[in-house]
Amino acid sequence: MTTFAALVLLVVGVAWPLSWLVWLNARLNREPPLSPRQLGLLLALNFIFPVSLILTAFGMLLDPLGASVVFRVVLVTAWTAVAILALGVWWARKGVRSGNSRG
Repeated sequence: MTTFAALVLLVVGVAWPLSWLVWLNARLNREPPLSPRQLGLLLALNFIFPVSLILTAFGMLLDPLGASVVFRVVLVTAWTAVAILALGVWWARKGVRSGNSRG
């Protein structure tokens, strides 16, 4: 079951950037336009989220790698960055909807 979950994470981690770019293309053609801050946060999230998924999958598939302290620190750092960026995207979207956007 762990192998299946790791393979699903790998597939999602590889497919995510392409599907996200298709979404972004459609989103850039709608109103209201994304602010530069929102776009930057979304691009950073699009980079780190698939990397985190793929690293998690490798950690599940390769036991020595998953047991490494350095790898665990990198993995926790990557997922922390995903959480911070997701909160930043949410915060930037909330600021735009309430009319408090500064750019």
